[in-house]
This record gives sequence, C-alpha cells and structure tokens, in this order.
Amino acid sequence: MQDDREAVDLLRRELLDNDELPVIETDVPLPPGEVVHAAIEAHCWWYGEANTTWHRYTFWSVTGPVMLGLTAAMSALGNHRRRRSAEILAAPQWRHLGYLPVLLTNHRLLVITLDDEQLSVLLPEVTAHAVDREAARLNLTTPLGPLTLQDPWVPYLAAGLLALSAR
Repeated sequence: MQDDREAVDLLRRELLDNDELPVIETDVPLPPGEVVHAAIEAHCWWYGEANTTWHRYTFWSVTGPVMLGLTAAMSALGNHRRRRSAEILAAPQWRHLGYLPVLLTNHRLLVITLDDEQLSVLLPEVTAHAVDREAARLNLTTPLGPLTLQDPWVPYLAAGLLALSAR
C-alpha cells in the first residue's frame, strides 16, 4: 500500500508540475475543446432521491352499502401500503449505480450510467473531495448530491482531479 501512496504522490507532483496533461481518446461525444485526461471504470454510488410513482386503485361495489363500505376500506388500506412503499423507495439513500465508466475531462467529471445517460459534474462545482487510499475510494460533494467512486485506479483519478482543480 505504501507503493500506491508513493505512486499517487508522484503522479500528483508530475501533474501539478507539468503544463501538459495526458489526452486520452474516447468514443464518448464531447463538445469542441473538451478532452479526456483520465478514463477508468469504477463502482459508483450516489446519495439522493429516486423517481418513483405509485398508482392509486379504487374498487367499486354496487351490491349494497355494506359491501361499498368494505371495498372502500380495503381500497384505502391497499393504497396506503402502495404509497408507503413508494415513499420508502424514493427516500434519499445511497444507491449503487453499478460498475461504470468514469471520465475526467478538462471541464468536468463524467459518469456514464448503464442506460447510456451521463452524470456530469463541472469541476468548479465539486465542492469537496476526500480520498480513502486504503479502500481506493473517492468521496465527492457535488450539486447532484454526494457521489462515491471505488476502484484501485480511483486514487490516480483523484490526483488528476486535484491537478485540474489547481489550474
């Protein structure tokens, strides 16, 4: 593990001292002037709310007032359970997004999700980051919510992020 620390420190010094950062070719379409400096795959977690929907069901009975009251009570009970389970699923919590490609460009950090959507965070919007080298984990505070990346290459990505932030 000491060798990893030394390698990350060496990479950080090299990136901070060098005017030219490495440029990596990628198939991801980027705006003109934006280049990729680091590309890894990492386990990604995001803390936030999920978009969920629940459907309200109503049962009607035409056999009489007793059956109407009974079906109304059962309908209300079923709707309460469905609404409660949807609220639990939608509550803010850590959500594992998967083992995903992560790109560090000269303007932003880009996470490409499984459904080919992109979580994009501009570098100035990353307000805090913490590297846990033992766990090879990077914790970021972003406007999208906290984001955690974990992979053996994440400390190198963090060094690149630090070098780009220092410019």
